[in-house]
Amino acid sequence: MSSAESLEIRRQVGGDRANLGIRQRQRTTEERPRLKKADARFWDAVVARLAVPRAQMLMVGDDLDNDVLAPRRAGIASVWLNWKRAPTPAGVVVSMIERLDAADRSAAL
Repeated sequence: MSSAESLEIRRQVGGDRANLGIRQRQRTTEERPRLKKADARFWDAVVARLAVPRAQMLMVGDDLDNDVLAPRRAGIASVWLNWKRAPTPAGVVVSMIERLDAADRSAAL
């Protein structure tokens, strides 16, 4: 994926973050509201922009709620990169790795 494509995805699904060293622009009244990862429309925008079926996507992230559970609710496989070794909340069943090089996509399905 090119840098321009990456920026376009960020723009469509919620804008650029200041901590990435990219200036955020002021939102005008014509612009769509920013979507959060917890919103299913965020994942719809990602799927539409990447033009990849949900069944072929895998989200790997370190935030259990936003990076793992939210995409699962949207039909996207996910793996929790639990590098902090946080305890898994009661009643939550997730595929978990502690290092990215330990990822096994089949475990996320």
